[in-house]
Amino acid sequence: MPFVAVEFAAASDDLCLVADIPIEDGSLTSQQLMAMLARLVDAAEEWTVALGSRLRRGAARRAA
Repeated sequence: MPFVAVEFAAASDDLCLVADIPIEDGSLTSQQLMAMLARLVDAAEEWTVALGSRLRRGAARRAA
C-alpha cells in the first residue's frame, strides 16, 4: 500500500502531498499506480478540509 504524507516547503511556504510506494526487484504495475493515485486523492480531500483556510490565505498571498 502506498504511503502518502504532507511535506512543508519552508522556502516557498507550500504544502505538498508526496507518495511513496515500495518496489523491489520489479516495476510499477498499473494496479499499484492506481492505488497510489487513489490514496493521493483521498489525502488531498482530507487535507483540503483540514487546512482549507490556510490554503486559501497562501494562494491569496502568492497572487498578490
